[in-house]
Amino acid sequence: MNVEESASTPTGLRRFARTEKRSCAGNPKEQINPVSRTEILEELRRMPEAERRELVETIDLEFGDFNDELTPEQIAELDRRAEDALKHPGRGKPVDQVFAEIEERLRARK
Repeated sequence: MNVEESASTPTGLRRFARTEKRSCAGNPKEQINPVSRTEILEELRRMPEAERRELVETIDLEFGDFNDELTPEQIAELDRRAEDALKHPGRGKPVDQVFAEIEERLRARK
């Protein structure tokens, strides 16, 4: 199956899958054009947001190789902050205020 015809290939990226003499490592019968990172990012920016998020999540699940374990230093810092918050409860902001400020910053970016 040609990648351009694949239902699982996001619409915006299908134009990059053009038949050529080079084969795809996963399927020697399937041939694709190499594309640059810049071209892929530009195409992602043009995709509808829901489709882009789905693709990014798929890429992260398939290729994301990260260690989500906290280091001893991170644990110590979190413990220090928790202790400080308990000692000085009036210093913090209500969570509703924090979320409202974040949402406002995100709206300002658009």
